[in-house]
Amino acid sequence: MEEFRANLVESLVAYLINPNIFTPKEFTSPDKKLESIFSRIRSKSFLKHWEEKLQSDVTHLHTGYQVNFRRCLELQLREYVTCLMGDVDMYRPMSWKL
Repeated sequence: MEEFRANLVESLVAYLINPNIFTPKEFTSPDKKLESIFSRIRSKSFLKHWEEKLQSDVTHLHTGYQVNFRRCLELQLREYVTCLMGDVDMYRPMSWKL
């Protein structure tokens, strides 16, 4: 799923921190291991933004169709499974036009 990291995950994080939708104050440190955890209220807000990102449209490279990120992930998973099952010789990862 590395192929989705920049366009899906990192773009969401940049969107959330650049206009200060989320700030460092929103994280708590529950123990001495310095692990960060969102407050429960902000977790719901993050999940709302994540769901919105999953619903945004992209053009799927192999089909040429406009699909949302959720459907794109599903199509790539199916591509991966067909490769594992030996139905295709090589996995075709998503690539993104800049």
